[in-house]
Amino acid sequence: EDQKDRLTNGLTKLRKTQEDVAGLEEDLKVKAVVVAEKAAAADVFAEEVGREKAKVQEESDKAGVEAKKCQKIAADVSVQQESCEKDLAAAVPLVQQAEAALDVLDKKDFQELKALTKPPA
Repeated sequence: EDQKDRLTNGLTKLRKTQEDVAGLEEDLKVKAVVVAEKAAAADVFAEEVGREKAKVQEESDKAGVEAKKCQKIAADVSVQQESCEKDLAAAVPLVQQAEAALDVLDKKDFQELKALTKPPA
């Protein structure tokens, strides 16, 4: 009888374990569906990230090209500015001389010039 109880008890435990395993298999099926959905969503998201990354790289490359163009323009402008400043520095004394020459003229000199019919040679 002791052996019969042990066999019955073992059989009961096996049935209980079988039911538990069946329940776990059902949970596993449900969770496998959820995992598959999340994996698909992650794949879609990864594709979107890849496309956005490609766009960002393309825009970054364009910005690099524009930056190089701007650097060249800035260098050209700097050279032109130096040339203009040099020309201005040379012209300032001439303007000052012309102003000084005009300062010595008075009304009488202008009247004398108006009286001339031909400019002096």
